[in-house]
Amino acid sequence: MTKNTKIIIIVVICLVIIGIMASRKTTLVSPVVEDPTKVTQNSIAGCYVMHSGKDVYILIVESEEGKNVTGKVSFNNFEKDSSSGSFTGKFDGTILLGNYSFDSEGMHSNRQLVFKLVDGNLIEGFGDVKFEGGKEVFKDISAVTYNPQFTFGKSSGCR
Repeated sequence: MTKNTKIIIIVVICLVIIGIMASRKTTLVSPVVEDPTKVTQNSIAGCYVMHSGKDVYILIVESEEGKNVTGKVSFNNFEKDSSSGSFTGKFDGTILLGNYSFDSEGMHSNRQLVFKLVDGNLIEGFGDVKFEGGKEVFKDISAVTYNPQFTFGKSSGCR
């Protein structure tokens, strides 16, 4: 082996070692911090899905600014009328209460929806309703019951 060949082999070995060491080097990355007005420590932003037989219900919380929440809701029923529309409401840390503005069977309607946050999931609430201001609202929000059979589970994505 010539002297030049030995030098080339040593240089190649050194470059391989440097490459291996560089690939193992850990780089410190600063965490991405969301705008605190949009996402809080108790943020509910994200996608929630509930399956009931062949029916699929989806709630997407798109944004939070303070207690104000906006998103989308769709009730995709297999053998009944389905509906979809927008949701605007308030989240107080436990209860999400808002207006569901939707289209179904060629008609536009509004009604209140309420959810309770339990273990990272949202459970839909039900109670007696009345019509007020052109929309269906709960008669007494404190009398609403939350049925675990109507739990919208946090999902990594919505279709």
